[in-house]
Amino acid sequence: MEFVILFLWLMLMLFILRLAYLVVQNSQQSSTQKHRTKHIRTFPITLPPRGRKTNSQQWRELLRLVHGDVATANRLVDYEMKRNPGRNFDWCVDKALWQLKRDRR
Repeated sequence: MEFVILFLWLMLMLFILRLAYLVVQNSQQSSTQKHRTKHIRTFPITLPPRGRKTNSQQWRELLRLVHGDVATANRLVDYEMKRNPGRNFDWCVDKALWQLKRDRR
């Protein structure tokens, strides 16, 4: 009988510890998410080089990922245009975005 009571008490303590761990972990995640949303930097919209028309949302996303460095964004897109000569500028911007996100994982 003492063994059963001890076992139930142990299970109760493990449940309480697990619950406390989940509460602490959840509060840390929510504070981290709040912290991240505060510090999203926005950069002025800089148009791509002359003669290149693109979706401004994709271009802005690329600029955001390279921290507003237009030269780097152009270099990434130019690299993709050299590797894929038959593709249009929008596709190369998408490809540069995809590769930049993939490399940062």
